[in-house]
Amino acid sequence: MPADPALWSFVDEAAGHARRYTASGLAALAARSGLAVERITHFMAPLVPLVWAGRIARAGRRAAGMSLEEKRALAEEELSVPGWANRLLYAVLAREADAVGRGLQLPVGTSLLLVARLSG
Repeated sequence: MPADPALWSFVDEAAGHARRYTASGLAALAARSGLAVERITHFMAPLVPLVWAGRIARAGRRAAGMSLEEKRALAEEELSVPGWANRLLYAVLAREADAVGRGLQLPVGTSLLLVARLSG
């Protein structure tokens, strides 16, 4: 799930997101839905400074009033990275995924992972 409401931008709108979640808010939503949360963690932590930098760099571009197509074009621009950067990010995020898979809890990230079971 997308994490951190402060990161909301036209990228979320272009992706069809309805909201970004806090860990506590997502856990509460799961509990209200009858799920017992076993684990919740952020992930994609290395992307947080890059996402913030992208938001700051595009702060002058107001998405209000833009069409969905225009928002998608801006999102594609923001998400386009050179091949070398993509390979570097892939390597870093693969290590993070391995660590999260082994139980590492991350305090920040652009996304949230929730593991839950039916309660009762």
